[in-house]
Amino acid sequence: MRVLVVGPCVYPLGRGGYGGMEKLTMLVAGGMRERGHEVVVVGGRGSEGEGVYGGSGIGDFSEAERVVWEEYRWLREGVDVVLDFSHSHFFRRDAFRGVSWIWHDPYLMEPPVPDVRVYALSEWQVRRHEERTGRRLGVLDPICADVERCHYEKRKREGFFFSLGILDANKGQAEIAEIAEIVGVELVVAGHAVSGEVVGRVRAVEERTKGRVRYVGEVSDEERDDYLQKAQALIYRPSYPEGYGEAHSHKTVEALMMGTPCVVYDQGAMREVLGGYAMVTEDMESALTKWEPWGEDRRRELAERAAARWSVEATVERIENVLSRRSV
Repeated sequence: MRVLVVGPCVYPLGRGGYGGMEKLTMLVAGGMRERGHEVVVVGGRGSEGEGVYGGSGIGDFSEAERVVWEEYRWLREGVDVVLDFSHSHFFRRDAFRGVSWIWHDPYLMEPPVPDVRVYALSEWQVRRHEERTGRRLGVLDPICADVERCHYEKRKREGFFFSLGILDANKGQAEIAEIAEIVGVELVVAGHAVSGEVVGRVRAVEERTKGRVRYVGEVSDEERDDYLQKAQALIYRPSYPEGYGEAHSHKTVEALMMGTPCVVYDQGAMREVLGGYAMVTEDMESALTKWEPWGEDRRRELAERAAARWSVEATVERIENVLSRRSV
């Protein structure tokens, strides 16, 4: 099968950093290629990698993806299907063969979507989309991680908890730092600084706790993985405005595949997609207060179960099963 994979086009594909959707685009493209498909990929300015075309657009995702569509629409002439990881869906707005996903809470963001073969990441997102638009979608989980990188390793575990993600208002880094301060646990916060206010709140906690809670800035992929492998657990507490939520969690999936326990705040789709793998709680303070370290056998078993669901191979197989149906 000849496949065009369309990524989000604001940030480049094929590079390091925290870009979850950019990672997914390249992982799925590589997984499709490994299973014998001919694959080309389009992404944002500066994208690199095998069969990858980088657009020249800049600005928000709508403008950048429009420019990529104008520059590379000709690529559709040579493919059978489009795997559409973009936000704006230009490559499938005319219902071209393939599949598209919505990525956000439909109450938070509602870009134009194709008329056919559009999928949500979770049933929670399906319900939100139907409430918002009257249209019911299916669920096709595209989240995955590379088992070559995200796998269990027997390590000397340290006493800290870990929080990972951009320091922006919706990602909850400041709230996590303040909870750690109250509970008295050690916390390492890592991520690109987006909001000065959020960074300021985390730095204030760092000062008050004399470094028991500390912000280490944006770290390399290798440093991030080292923190994840050594941590007691990954803490994830999205902090969306009341009434909004998160549809899935890529960073949590990566941690789970490493055998790193996760403590996740119960909002959005978190209980649905992670309930059988992570501690999903409405009371983060209590969960951290009562936390007991995990043994190695339990970590190894967690990694195996998570990989069975979210490895690249498992995810590509899910996508192939949908593409094999008639009327794709």
